[in-house]
Amino acid sequence: MHNSADERIAKWDNAKALLILLVVTGHALYDLLEVSSLCRTFYMFIYLFHMPLFMFLSGLLLVRTVRTGYKLKQRVIGYLILGFLLKFIVLLVRLPFGYYEIKKFYMWEENSIPWYLLVLAAYLLLTWCLRNMPGGFLLFLAFLFGCLAGYDKAVGALFSSSRFFVYYPFFLLGTFWDRTWTDPASKKYMWKTLSAVFLAAVLFFLITNIESLYPYIELIKGGYSYPSLKSMIGADQVRLCGFYRLLHYCLSILISAAVLILIPSETNLFTYIGTHTLPIYMFHRLFQLPVVYSGLMLQTIFPPEGNKWKILYLLAAPLITLILSHPVFMHLEAWFWRQLKDL
Repeated sequence: MHNSADERIAKWDNAKALLILLVVTGHALYDLLEVSSLCRTFYMFIYLFHMPLFMFLSGLLLVRTVRTGYKLKQRVIGYLILGFLLKFIVLLVRLPFGYYEIKKFYMWEENSIPWYLLVLAAYLLLTWCLRNMPGGFLLFLAFLFGCLAGYDKAVGALFSSSRFFVYYPFFLLGTFWDRTWTDPASKKYMWKTLSAVFLAAVLFFLITNIESLYPYIELIKGGYSYPSLKSMIGADQVRLCGFYRLLHYCLSILISAAVLILIPSETNLFTYIGTHTLPIYMFHRLFQLPVVYSGLMLQTIFPPEGNKWKILYLLAAPLITLILSHPVFMHLEAWFWRQLKDL
């Protein structure tokens, strides 16, 4: 019994490690989208599932907080502090390179990386307040609002409202999930094979259709209202966006299930990285943005040789992930939460 519990814990940590690596890689790919269609393909593939699955795992691992209120105030305030701190970190990194203006900084609007922390704080508070509602009905409402909220033009970067609606169903689903449900499929060779084939089929479909599918990337990322996507997908497609969101939900769930089935349950290096993903999320852009902005200047001065930095930059994503999993960053995270322990 003890071994079984250890396997389940290791599995979730392994999943978190993979997802944070995809977060870092996805942000690296974002800076290289003009390089090739292959970059856009893998970028779109990552965004089809990595944040939905990350939100699902967040709900799964924070279920005690939303059910009993355990450390609720500490975590809500902590994630809000970290979210706004990350806003200022990104601002300070960008300013010296001239890629940001103070007048464009809006405290209450967020569509960049801090959104996850800000939205997570709101999810914890909201889910705790709704903890006595029937789970099935609550999930139905969450998916319904996730599909329909985008039709409101007011939904968008303000308070990260679009992503709040889009990703809440996955967080909520995680709070209702039994951690043992994925174990049987994960241990059967047939399910592992089917999962691998399915993921390969999705990736192949994206590779062969990326030019027609890529205009929908912002719909998948969930940061904007449907009407604001008109110039990218066409005015005639806006009315269908709620249906497209539903399709994305279904595909995200299938891909996420396939990924979880393939995630190993054994303890390994990924398990260690997955125990503390917050510092990696907080600080990885401190490494990436200066390289990107310096690289852009380099390729302007020394074309085409200056373009070679892009390949090294992309390959550096695993290294950045590994560096930020160093114990010093874990101690920093632990120190931060200790400051809030009396709340």
